[in-house]
Amino acid sequence: MLFNPAQIKLMAVAPIMANNNWQQQHQLARFLIEFWRRPAAFTELGRMSYENSNYVLDLWGLGSEEARTLRLNHAPDWLNQITRERNIGLALIYDDWFEGLIPHHWRRVGVLEISRTNMVLPSPRISIYATSSAEVEDIESALMAFEPTLPAGTNLVFEEVNRKAYARKSSRCGTTAPLVNCSVE
Repeated sequence: MLFNPAQIKLMAVAPIMANNNWQQQHQLARFLIEFWRRPAAFTELGRMSYENSNYVLDLWGLGSEEARTLRLNHAPDWLNQITRERNIGLALIYDDWFEGLIPHHWRRVGVLEISRTNMVLPSPRISIYATSSAEVEDIESALMAFEPTLPAGTNLVFEEVNRKAYARKSSRCGTTAPLVNCSVE
C-alpha cells in the first residue's frame, strides 16, 4: 500500500493532534464533571457535554439556537444575558472568539494552557471566567482541587490577584492544600 505525502504528514501529526485534545478538551471536561458539577458555558460544543449530566451552554451556537442567533445579530450584552438566564456561574472561553464582548463584570479566574505545539485546537489557551463575583471563590476552590490532577504539559495559570487571595486563605489553615479541604473563617 502506497501513501501520498499528505497521508504521511497526517500520520505524523495525528498523535500530536490527539494529545492537544486530551490536554485541553478532555481535562476541561473532567474539571466540569468531577470538580465543578454545575451548569457551565463553553466556547464550543463537544467533549464538555459528553457524559456530563450538568447543563453545558454552547456559546458559539452549534448546540444553542438562541446563542447562535444572539451572537450573529450582535445583541448587546448577550453573553451576560444568556448565562444569567440559565444560572451559569462558570464560562470557559477562547478570548479571541469573543474579543470586546466579554462582560466587564466577569472575572477571569485563570487560564488553562497546553505547552505542546498546537495542531488542532482553536487556541492553546482557554480562559476560565466567573460570570459573577459570587462564583469566584467556588471556582477558585474547584480549580485548586483540580490543578494537582493535571497531566504534564497542561498548565493552569491563575490570575495573580486570585492566587494571592488563595495563599492568604490557605495560610490560615496551616497548609497550602486546596480550599475545599480547609475550613476558612
